[in-house]
Amino acid sequence: EHGASVYPVGPSGHLGRPWKVEDPGGVWGSEVSVALDSRGRIAVGILYQDETERASSLYHGGPGCCLRVAIASWQLGRKPPAAEALSPTQDAETGSMHHALRAPRLVIGRSAITAIWTIGTEKEQDGFSGPGEVQIEQAYGRFGAPLHTAKLFAAPKGVAVTNLSLEPDGVPVASWLDDHDKLHTVTGSHTGALRRPTLVQRAPQLSYPVGFTNDDEGDTIFSYFSRSSRNTS
Repeated sequence: EHGASVYPVGPSGHLGRPWKVEDPGGVWGSEVSVALDSRGRIAVGILYQDETERASSLYHGGPGCCLRVAIASWQLGRKPPAAEALSPTQDAETGSMHHALRAPRLVIGRSAITAIWTIGTEKEQDGFSGPGEVQIEQAYGRFGAPLHTAKLFAAPKGVAVTNLSLEPDGVPVASWLDDHDKLHTVTGSHTGALRRPTLVQRAPQLSYPVGFTNDDEGDTIFSYFSRSSRNTS
């Protein structure tokens, strides 16, 4: 409740004393994501239920509304700061139909953090997103400092898979599958900001996505099951 506990694990496998990352006004977190680099810098993303007291006209609407995203970053060995809320405050009428869907994906570049997450009314149907527009949001900025947020992309038919990685020079790269079979990949800058997509590539005969991975050279790889008139491979 009220945040996330991050445990260090030593070479022996024993857990050390945890760090407590407070979320900004939520009661519980449903998902947590972590990024750690070789310099001992850590970033934690929390998907949490916002329970901040607000008036609601919905019957049994409760004191707050919706799933929101918060991120904290700090140097290992220091006390973690309170997580910074990055998705907007909404009322119960609109928020229940347009809230964060997953904990943010995070990468730590040479001097900046990049994060992406989805907001919308996504529904899974046979492994794919159902009706309803889904937005991809991004946050970026200097490590340990307040982050900037911006809308990266809007997919009319949902987003099924996302990926965030770093090129060998520390520049962020984001990829995702949207509208069932459209692949987008965008690069960023050393400020952590991602550019908006300009090109789209389709995954031919896509039946079910397996997901993204990255090789040692920073290349992004997408794999999936394909279908033909005779079978699925």
